Amino acid sequence: MGFGGDGFCCRVQAYPRLNHPLVRFEPFAVFFAEHPQRCSFLHAPHAGNAFARRVYEQVFGSPPLRLEALNGQSQIVIIPSDNAIVLGELGELVRLRQLAAEPYEPVGWTKCGACGFHDYCWPKAEAAKDVALVYDVDQGLSVQLHRQGVGNISELLDQLDAVSLSELKRPWGARMQKVGKKAGMILRRAEVMQSGRVTLLQPPAIPHSDHYVMFDLEGMPPQLDELDKIYLWGIAVSQVGRCSICPLASL
Repeated sequence: MGFGGDGFCCRVQAYPRLNHPLVRFEPFAVFFAEHPQRCSFLHAPHAGNAFARRVYEQVFGSPPLRLEALNGQSQIVIIPSDNAIVLGELGELVRLRQLAAEPYEPVGWTKCGACGFHDYCWPKAEAAKDVALVYDVDQGLSVQLHRQGVGNISELLDQLDAVSLSELKRPWGARMQKVGKKAGMILRRAEVMQSGRVTLLQPPAIPHSDHYVMFDLEGMPPQLDELDKIYLWGIAVSQVGRCSICPLASL
């Protein structure tokens, strides 16, 4: 018989008092009313299977023979039993429940786009003018700035200049790395966001010619999502005294 959830299984000996040969537990998730954007899914092979083992042992009174998982190469691998992982996960959940305020988690243009909690987290970040909203301020830098008391765009501009920001180290993979050359552009973007005014970085440099070709794509109608739009492709060829427009395709 099998015992599992969300792609992970634990093979055990037959249990005489069960009416069905398969016992399936749905993926375990804990949500907090106080912290709806922070939830813990015990889906990772070690945490998820270790939790499954603990639940099975508490429900049926005896541990399973072993824990197995189907990996990305379609191979069955044995997962070592480790109750410390489960206790650590549950301890983290208890710690979050006892916090007086929500823990800081930076928003991100990529990770938050399709997230179900976008409408909860993103407006709060915009209202606070969180530094994570500034383009090129990555997740590690956001966390590092918050640790140093720089939580919003005003504090970023007041407390740091291009030199000090470039020297700031933030987590980058398994190591710490300086912000470096991105610092100047980060501050310029922060200034634009703070002022709300368009800033000219440099005049557009278009080479002089008697002939120009413009390739244009338009998504129509504009109110639809990107995948639902009809895209119009066209070319405009301009020369002295005349301009011709050539529609190419409608996709």
